[in-house]
Amino acid sequence: MFRTKGVGTFLSYGTDAKKVFLIHRTKGLPVAISVSEPDEFMPYYMKGGQK
Repeated sequence: MFRTKGVGTFLSYGTDAKKVFLIHRTKGLPVAISVSEPDEFMPYYMKGGQK
């Protein structure tokens, strides 16, 4: 768990700070994750995890 002025408290599962996505959830704390291929992850995430 981490805390910043801009985000507040959040969970982090990141290994590369340059490739991190912050996901605000409807319930619970926001989650920061890093992905190996951000350009491929974003369309996948925006579709709700469907290919």
